[in-house]
Amino acid sequence: MKAIVLAAGKGTRLGDDSNLPKVMRNVGNRPMLSYVLDNLGFLPEEDISIVVGYKKEDVTENIKGNYKYPVQQDISGTGQAVISAKESLGTEEGDVLVCYGDMPLVSRATYEGIIAEHRKSGADCTVLTAIAPKSDLHYGRIYREDREFKSIIEYRDCTEAQKEIHELNAGVYVFRIKTLFEALKDLTRDNDQQEYHLTDAPRLMLSKNHKVKTFTIYNPNEIYGINTHDELELVDGIINRM
Repeated sequence: MKAIVLAAGKGTRLGDDSNLPKVMRNVGNRPMLSYVLDNLGFLPEEDISIVVGYKKEDVTENIKGNYKYPVQQDISGTGQAVISAKESLGTEEGDVLVCYGDMPLVSRATYEGIIAEHRKSGADCTVLTAIAPKSDLHYGRIYREDREFKSIIEYRDCTEAQKEIHELNAGVYVFRIKTLFEALKDLTRDNDQQEYHLTDAPRLMLSKNHKVKTFTIYNPNEIYGINTHDELELVDGIINRM
């Protein structure tokens, strides 16, 4: 099992004058990325690739360990970020966990749980989903037909009815490495952001008759990502109460 942690962003929307990369901003008095790496501590450090970009030296010089640091040169979406990490994996065999460096509340139990479910089901892709009673969270929705996963619909693309779906995309996945990079070749930038979205990969896999499953958690706090100052304060408050 390998892991890719997406950590290349600047964090422009956090709305302060800090020049730090987003994942090096403090929550609970330490960088948010450090929580993610602690909760991935069941994996060998050399099997974890941290994708860096903006002010990458602030990450590589401050995060101690034997991690790999592929650089995302082309900042054109999460799909491109994962492609940037391909060489650092060193293999097309086995599986890879993909997660975000700005999601410090995802627990070790959740990471271990999605990996266990992925292996048990023999899936090519397993998507972490969360059930949230609040439908106003601006996260992608999990679209199903006959209870089977069909696609992730980005919130901005949802109809009003789809916004009422309470099963959300958490942004954490486990993929078969070879199948993942085959799917990434088919990504397009046909969206309003003109970016390569990793969220399109599970749907593309299904279109090639690959097996896509989900692993669901019921604590929506775990999936909070940090993009704005309000979200930073929210997550900081949760951590300080833990």
